[in-house]
Amino acid sequence: MIRLIATAVWVCIVTAASAYVSGTWRRGSDESTITSSSAAGIGRKTTPPINVPIIINGAVEGYVTAQFVYLVDVKALKQVSIEPDAFVADEAFRICIPSHLISATSKNMTCRD
Repeated sequence: MIRLIATAVWVCIVTAASAYVSGTWRRGSDESTITSSSAAGIGRKTTPPINVPIIINGAVEGYVTAQFVYLVDVKALKQVSIEPDAFVADEAFRICIPSHLISATSKNMTCRD
């Protein structure tokens, strides 16, 4: 019984220590490689979260939820008439999600190969 309790305490300590280390490990390094002088014309944009069902053989087998962050030139963003969020999310989705996960065997659905 004492071994079981000691093992449980040890697992809790190791888990807490690993969570602390993983949370503070990169805190000291600068995540942004852009300097403040060159970042004056660059903005950070976040897309709204997207939820995409994974359909296999006509049945929903799961969901993919994603939110993307990208850098954009602020001057160029003011000149375009359409927000680029939809295009960024669409292109990232096409790159990240394999086509076999969005294919189906239904007559009206086709697979992009």
